[in-house]
Amino acid sequence: MAHVFVAGASRRVGFETVKRLREKGYEVTCFFRNADDKPAVEATGAKALIVDAFDENAVNDAIAGASPVDALICTLGGKPGDEPRIDHIGAKHCINAAKSAGVSRFLFVTAIGCGDTWDTLEEKAQEFLGPSLAAKNLAEADLFSSGLDYTVLRPGALLDDPATGEGFVTLDNKVLGAVSRADVAAQLVRCLESDRTIGQVYQVLDRGKMRTDAPFEEAVL
Repeated sequence: MAHVFVAGASRRVGFETVKRLREKGYEVTCFFRNADDKPAVEATGAKALIVDAFDENAVNDAIAGASPVDALICTLGGKPGDEPRIDHIGAKHCINAAKSAGVSRFLFVTAIGCGDTWDTLEEKAQEFLGPSLAAKNLAEADLFSSGLDYTVLRPGALLDDPATGEGFVTLDNKVLGAVSRADVAAQLVRCLESDRTIGQVYQVLDRGKMRTDAPFEEAVL
């Protein structure tokens, strides 16, 4: 089974992704900053490393030391008001480290509001999320120009609810809604397992939590 490296794995989408990968039998190595989270991550069967993603050398060493790695999943993200932004700096370090280590497959979680989905957001959401989305945009641009076999997932509003199994991805950029972090993790693994997702940017939502009247089509993976 493939070896997957997950950056930002102790909580939220990252932790849900580690759990999903391990349930499916993947070998998983991951990193995160808070040592207090290590027991919970290791309980999944993943190998857990304590790494500060702001430290470029530490990121390089972690990914190179885990070689061979078949794919890297980056779920790094900060909180509103955080500066500097791990959303860009940490992701950029992961992109560069993947290239250096010869890891060609890279999956990246950002958010609806990035790129061509900016105008979909309401003005209040733009004001609140603007700095975070600006950082994520920079990271997306780094990935697009990296030469890696990338897939980008842009979730809607993230929920801590259990997975519903109603998550889906779409290439349409006018959609709004919510989705659980567990369902985002499930879509990440689906994308990992489909070569047709390489070079694509998807919006990720839950069929039962839509907030848009715009027509859209679910993407076939």
